[in-house]
Amino acid sequence: TSNEVTRVGRKMDDNGNVVRYAKKSGEVLS
Repeated sequence: TSNEVTRVGRKMDDNGNVVRYAKKSGEVLS
């Protein structure tokens, strides 16, 4: 996503790592 601005949230995964994800699509950003 070059110029696409997405609202990003943070959550803990099952391993206790903080992951960023797009709130709109729910896609996890790596």
